[in-house]
Amino acid sequence: IDEAMDRWGDVTDVVFASHGWPHWGAEACNGYLTRQRDLYRWLHDEAMRLANRGLTPNEISAAIDLPQGLWEDYLCHGYYGTVSHNVRAVYQRYLGFYDGHPSSLDPYEPVEAGQRYVDFMGGMDRLLEQARASYEAGDHRWVAEVLRHAVFADPTCDDARLLQADAFEQLGYRAESGPWRDIYLTGAQELRNGPIDLPIIQRPKDEVLRGMSLQQIFDFLAVRLDGPAVVPLGHLFVDWVLPDVADTVRVELSNGTLHSLPGRTHASPDATVTGDRVALEDMIATGTPFAEVVESGAVTITGDVERVLGLFGNLTDFPLFWNVVEP
Repeated sequence: IDEAMDRWGDVTDVVFASHGWPHWGAEACNGYLTRQRDLYRWLHDEAMRLANRGLTPNEISAAIDLPQGLWEDYLCHGYYGTVSHNVRAVYQRYLGFYDGHPSSLDPYEPVEAGQRYVDFMGGMDRLLEQARASYEAGDHRWVAEVLRHAVFADPTCDDARLLQADAFEQLGYRAESGPWRDIYLTGAQELRNGPIDLPIIQRPKDEVLRGMSLQQIFDFLAVRLDGPAVVPLGHLFVDWVLPDVADTVRVELSNGTLHSLPGRTHASPDATVTGDRVALEDMIATGTPFAEVVESGAVTITGDVERVLGLFGNLTDFPLFWNVVEP
């Protein structure tokens, strides 16, 4: 932002931002850009200053607020991102998830932790009694945090679910950030009515696939691969030949991981797959099982057919929605 102002600030007529109304005129544009520049610099530098003093991400988010000059500009308010949210992201960019506390190295997963927390708090009835008192006192953040353990310990406990939903709704009502409000109310909706049942699977659209390189396509397949399921297949060398684009991809399965290199082939592949790029894109976009694509004749396999079917038959799909506040 600073560089843009230095180069074009004096001759700027209009500034278009991602979220919000345009600004016209050099004076208004430069004032807006100055405050945005200061905002991002403040969040970054204050987060790193405190991180270098040993504060954890949550401590940093509680310690940082905007200076008065920025707070008075409503365009610097957290309608989308928030100070609390973004300074933790700055920390994570440089230092990762670890907050420096030894107990954070190997925590229990949520169900195991939840069961232990409930037991330590004297059981579910005692926990709910104290949570209701905190709710009546207006400490909705604490209620939401404590009942997280209760719901993961016993997701069938309606009293815990409904009280946490009440807390989420209160937090949502007063959230300035639209996404924060959405998240709170999504959690409340799930607690009251169960997870949203969306059978839709997330798959790239045709136009997205056409814009992807072969490397990107096979990297995407590697992410979808069920690694533990294909470990028994052992080491497998496959060449994928794509006649319609006159290209090849060297594919290697090793220790359950998939590696690919376009424009190359193996000296002695275990199998060769021949199929047009358009057939590969169609398989991904429609979710057609690889075995059916082979059966249709759109793709052929020579060599170790069974292991190739085992490899590409273990590509998983990603759901559009999943549980947010329960196991």
